Amino acid sequence: MEIEDKNMIKLIKRISLLLLGIFLLCHLSIYIFAEIFYSTRKPNDYKKFEKGIDITLNSESGEKIRGRLIKNNLEKPYILLLHGINSSMQVMFSRADFLSRAGFNILMIDFQSHGASSGEQVTFGYKERYDVNASIEYLKSIGAKKIGVIAASMGGASFLLSKSMNKVNGVVLESVYSDIYTTMNNRVKLVVGPFSTLVTPLMLQQLNIRLGLSNSDLNPAVRIKDLNVPAFIISGSEDRYTIPEETQLMFKNKDGEKKIYIVKGAAHESMHNFLKSEYELKILDFFEEIFH
Repeated sequence: MEIEDKNMIKLIKRISLLLLGIFLLCHLSIYIFAEIFYSTRKPNDYKKFEKGIDITLNSESGEKIRGRLIKNNLEKPYILLLHGINSSMQVMFSRADFLSRAGFNILMIDFQSHGASSGEQVTFGYKERYDVNASIEYLKSIGAKKIGVIAASMGGASFLLSKSMNKVNGVVLESVYSDIYTTMNNRVKLVVGPFSTLVTPLMLQQLNIRLGLSNSDLNPAVRIKDLNVPAFIISGSEDRYTIPEETQLMFKNKDGEKKIYIVKGAAHESMHNFLKSEYELKILDFFEEIFH
């Protein structure tokens, strides 16, 4: 009888530890989900690019999108700059500067729930795609005949998920994730290590319950198969958010005119800041090719 009691106590302890583990994993997944998808990113030190004028676009999602339009030479093409998650158009200022010096016209935007735009929820490109549509429609409405795009991280996903991706002349895609499961798992793995295989599926369940989205709704590596304009795909060899294998998959799936550059030593960061003048030369060469 004593042995049976001890075995029962051990079983109860194991079950209790298992339930505690499940409870902690669920709460961890909720915490990480909230950190990623619910935005409080409204910078107090918001700065404006010194050139250009402010514009406001109406996104199909219902949000008001703040933009900055810089007209330099109406005979030249327009370049749309799309920032990544957790940031704003401010991270595109250095690109806007060298592109302006090259004579291009520029439109930068703050995606919804970022910068000075309205919104409280980040969706990794699903709703942000409507901001891309509004931006390209606006450029068309003011007479832009040629449009190029530089889109970083979530900005690239938003572009590929949009219905407007084939209404431009070409796109630079920097550090763009392949699908939402992989990008979530990459991030979760940095926090919980091998337990990411347990936490990430829980997060995907929340994505479905809270936003009605699944992995198939956020799958840029599939969407890029329908991209019919030239693409320059760039990422860093040390990127732990968008790993090189994802970039290689994006390149493989893209038909037609394309080029790829895996930047040695770069992480998930601004390729312009990392490469400096080399970046500028490569981007200007690409735009010269697509706008000829």
